[in-house]
Amino acid sequence: MAYSVCTVGFDYSNNQLVIRSFSPWVQAIPDDERTLLDIPELTNELLTKV
Repeated sequence: MAYSVCTVGFDYSNNQLVIRSFSPWVQAIPDDERTLLDIPELTNELLTKV
């Protein structure tokens, strides 16, 4: 079974959404078999670089 966990919140001090996503399925893929899109944990920092 493939699934991911995602939380979304709001940072009132900086007036922005706070997003975090984790995929245990992607984490189970060996490093040498992952593609550029196989990121096990996404955070705001990674999302703003896209």
